[in-house]
Amino acid sequence: MQEIHAKLLISRLSLVQNIFYHYIPAMKENDIRLLCYIFTGFSPQVISLFTKESVANIYARKSRLKSRIKAAGTPHTDLFLSLFG
Repeated sequence: MQEIHAKLLISRLSLVQNIFYHYIPAMKENDIRLLCYIFTGFSPQVISLFTKESVANIYARKSRLKSRIKAAGTPHTDLFLSLFG
């Protein structure tokens, strides 16, 4: 089961990286990683365990990322925002 989750996470990370590097090239790798966790469906509580950041910080970063995506105005903004769940 863990192997399936790892493969899913790796494939989503690769997709997210490619898309965001193309549309929002200034996106930091740490933010891409957070987006991958979010888009894979992990809760902020679980993400905080992975990243060793507080849950409040995860929520704040998630909010800032949503704002950056909206401001970027890419052709896929609605799709990106829908992936936040």
